Amino acid sequence: MRVNSPPAILALMALIPAMAFTQYVPPDLYGETYMRSIGFWENMGQVIDTDDQPREDIKFYSEGGFPKAYLRDKSRVSFTVAVVDSNVATVDTLYRLDMRPYGPRANQVAPIGWAQKDWLQNFYMAHCGNNGVEGVIGFNRIIYENIFPNIDQHFYSGSKGQKMAFVMRPGCVLSDLKLAFEGQDSIAIDLWGNLKLYYDGKWMVIPFAQAYQINDLGSIVPVNWEANYQVNNGVGVVGFNWNSYNSSWPLVFQIGIPPFGPTSYDEPGLCWSTYLGGNENDHIYESVEVEGGDLYLVGTTGSSFMTFPQAPGTNYSAAGTAAYMMRFNTDDDIEWKTFLGGQAAGELTRGTAIGRKVEGQVYIAGNTSSASMIHLQPGTEFYQTAANAGVYKGFVARLNKGNGERQWSTYYGDDNTYIYGMVGLGPNKIFIVGSTISTIPALDVPPPIGSTYWPYSNDNDGFISMFGNGDRHMWRCHIPGNASDVAYDVDTKGASIVVGGVTESTDINLIPFESASYSTGPFGEIDCFLYEFSTDGAVLWSTYVGTEVSDWSLHNGVAVDPTTNDIVLVGVCGGGSNVGLVPGTGWYQHTNSTNTYPGFIARFSGIDRSRIWHTHIYDAIGTTNYLICCEFDSNGKLIVGGWVKQGDDLLPAGPSLLSQSLPGLYQQSQIYVNQIPGTVWISHQDAILLIFSPTNELLYGTYFGGEASAAGPINREIIYTILPRSDNGNLYFGGITSKGDNPASYFPLDDGGGGPYFEEIWQGGSTEGFIASLCGEPLNEVGISEGGITVAQLFAHWSQEQVTIFDLPNGQYGLQVVDAAGRLVVSDIGRSDGTRLNLNLPNLAEGTYLLRVGTYATRFVVIR
Repeated sequence: MRVNSPPAILALMALIPAMAFTQYVPPDLYGETYMRSIGFWENMGQVIDTDDQPREDIKFYSEGGFPKAYLRDKSRVSFTVAVVDSNVATVDTLYRLDMRPYGPRANQVAPIGWAQKDWLQNFYMAHCGNNGVEGVIGFNRIIYENIFPNIDQHFYSGSKGQKMAFVMRPGCVLSDLKLAFEGQDSIAIDLWGNLKLYYDGKWMVIPFAQAYQINDLGSIVPVNWEANYQVNNGVGVVGFNWNSYNSSWPLVFQIGIPPFGPTSYDEPGLCWSTYLGGNENDHIYESVEVEGGDLYLVGTTGSSFMTFPQAPGTNYSAAGTAAYMMRFNTDDDIEWKTFLGGQAAGELTRGTAIGRKVEGQVYIAGNTSSASMIHLQPGTEFYQTAANAGVYKGFVARLNKGNGERQWSTYYGDDNTYIYGMVGLGPNKIFIVGSTISTIPALDVPPPIGSTYWPYSNDNDGFISMFGNGDRHMWRCHIPGNASDVAYDVDTKGASIVVGGVTESTDINLIPFESASYSTGPFGEIDCFLYEFSTDGAVLWSTYVGTEVSDWSLHNGVAVDPTTNDIVLVGVCGGGSNVGLVPGTGWYQHTNSTNTYPGFIARFSGIDRSRIWHTHIYDAIGTTNYLICCEFDSNGKLIVGGWVKQGDDLLPAGPSLLSQSLPGLYQQSQIYVNQIPGTVWISHQDAILLIFSPTNELLYGTYFGGEASAAGPINREIIYTILPRSDNGNLYFGGITSKGDNPASYFPLDDGGGGPYFEEIWQGGSTEGFIASLCGEPLNEVGISEGGITVAQLFAHWSQEQVTIFDLPNGQYGLQVVDAAGRLVVSDIGRSDGTRLNLNLPNLAEGTYLLRVGTYATRFVVIR
């Protein structure tokens, strides 16, 4: 089905996915199988109407197709379309059309699910009660049996969306089949034979019906006539034209978009790429891998799946959003999805952060405007129940990694408190960062000895807080200044906790690491900052990072190298300044064009926090190059993501100066021009992905995007999160893409060979989440730098009070040994004979150490 708003298409569809039960299920006319991304989910109390009333009459609702279908009792079906935004101050339009069997022989029956899906959903919304709605199951097919005697109605899916079928079993009276519609202004049949229902200046299309029979052998037998619609507008009743057929065989009227286009998706250089979203605005913000290799994503959805229009016709409702977490297994197939939020409409909840503990516990955090989101009763964990309605406050929740069920949740703060980042450390600690205009909550237990505490200062303060054993609130610290300060990201690789963000203050606390460390600023109107704390909350180091203009580092802009403990911060400069850039080793850029807004990468030594590399990232004069996220893989390669807007909107896009191909990996060297159908292109913006070697060489660079066409501020692709996955070595990245009025526009999709979860259909809204992966094998084969050594190739062995480094080219090298806490314990010079180099290390204590050889590094273990 689709809904049109002249002259632009509002939506499109074929009809609904579904399931069958122990009744007759005919083969599909085109032999299509069910789509994993389309299903019908049982209503167990999660659906309410626009008057906030539970709808027990709704038994199932569709997800993954467009428009939404609510399958109700008494043979009733409702189709809905929502035109919403994320602003609670505005009302949103919800359109509803109802359909039911009509006539004296029509029966009122309940729908039955068939072919259960293998993943679950959980709902923890304000209207779902203290325990939420858990373990909701979905089906691939829904059957209304005997809506007329021996006539069944089926809902299911095909390659291009939802389908509906009427199955006339032997013994039926075919003239019984009539449907009554309600909520439309009028009904018509277009030139293609589609049924068009008009309402409020728009229309919904039900595709033409295709008739066929099934013989005694189960084979499809065509008929030589068409099942055209007949319309009686006076009473809103639709019937069918039909002709002779074999009454001893089942007859099927199948309604839905026929298959067209590719039957599989294989984008060269990608291992997997799929949409992830619903029928309105969706975002993916963060990802994490848990022991065993499973992938977890968090984000936000504005989709209207839980809000049912109260009556046929036009309804109005305030916008609402919910946070969610999804789990994918090692085959990239979905296991569960959990939603958290306030009211289904009228309150906004954003899931912006995710963390994990070593034993596999998974956490989601973010912010909400709901005062009724948290229902779970307190246990031994930190628990804050009080919250003001309409005022943003943070929230934290722990979910069961196996089934996504909520184990613990709490508000955190009030008075515009936002949580933007989270990271786990070891088996016991979770750290969150964000901003607030008030004091963050008190502790449950005394803080660690020696930890730092700075109180709230004024305006907007950043903060970092820790939940320790039993998720008790064990430590907190404001990041204060004389103006606005926001902590956006936090990262750790075990030795310390690093926080990055943005500040307008001129007096943040500057803490040198040691005499050689970079600890300086402020620079301009808005600067970035870095703070480093010990794992027990003692401040170790801080600095401004910026230029004389405005600079920003947001979302996932901090990363710590697992091999060297180097710290990287990425972001964007508000102008073309090159103040303070440091070439370091490897690749390097600088620009001083006032028409350019370059991204930046700043790298700080894991030994002394000196600034060892600071480069701009830019395409060309006149570009905006916004770096959003960064991460290291296990071999020390730095991966950076964000978006690029190239050139003036009135000029065509050109090739990227950052483009760098690698055999076997996806390559897009130019930005796709964004289109609005029937008009000129409006801009050229795509996501960008860059990979650097351990010595800062640019190994790989590509755009990633499509023909986004949304009018307004969001008309691009953005990469928000990057995850090198240890299970398969692939590189995963996710974020948002936009299509707006042109759902058929191109985006690089790859079904992963048919095994992974896959959404190919754009369901609506202006933004949709996506997740994609690059295959690990081509990535793991690169990284060789000058001298022929890489982190992965450098090998050291401890024996008899010395470390032997093998296969070093002949020459003299600077050598440094760093302990697990990041402290330099040995600095020396050694010479290799071309095969090995020996470094004597008497009296070195047991433990794991980092060995740096020139600009390369590896680890070794001392065992006594």
